[in-house]
Amino acid sequence: MKAELVAEYLTSLRLKSGLSYEAIAERSKRSESTVKNLCTGKTEDPRLDTVAPIVYAMGGSIDEMYNPDKSKDEIKETSVVALKDIYEFQLSSLKETSEEHIHNIRSHYQQHHEDLKENYEKRLADKRELINTLKSSGMDVGIIKTENNTYIEYKVRIKKEIAETAEFKQLKIC
Repeated sequence: MKAELVAEYLTSLRLKSGLSYEAIAERSKRSESTVKNLCTGKTEDPRLDTVAPIVYAMGGSIDEMYNPDKSKDEIKETSVVALKDIYEFQLSSLKETSEEHIHNIRSHYQQHHEDLKENYEKRLADKRELINTLKSSGMDVGIIKTENNTYIEYKVRIKKEIAETAEFKQLKIC
């Protein structure tokens, strides 16, 4: 923001409103020195978030400050177009952010799915190894799959003489 433009506009508003620096400061919730510095042009690079409350406290408009030569109708029209542009930009930003978020969720889901699949295949390989070990020990072991293949159940048929041995009784099968 240009300090001269702000100072000129604030000074004209202050004279029109008849408010003192103290009253403006109180209404805008800014310090009296801030109000004086802005009105006299001492603040080199005034910020909008500092200037706006002071302008509003005196009944002014930021749009009028930036467009002193335009009528109120022209300012409204310009403001509407500017707001439309801002909203369209924000909407497109939200859309991009949403699409990025969806992509991240899909990537996370795919990675999680791959991890689960890998874990399942490892557990299946471990179970097959156990079955082979049991078979090599002389046990009659088989795999039963359910119709939907969601899990594997082991059916172990043990010969009576093996089941009665001390080593087998100590073996725990999960």
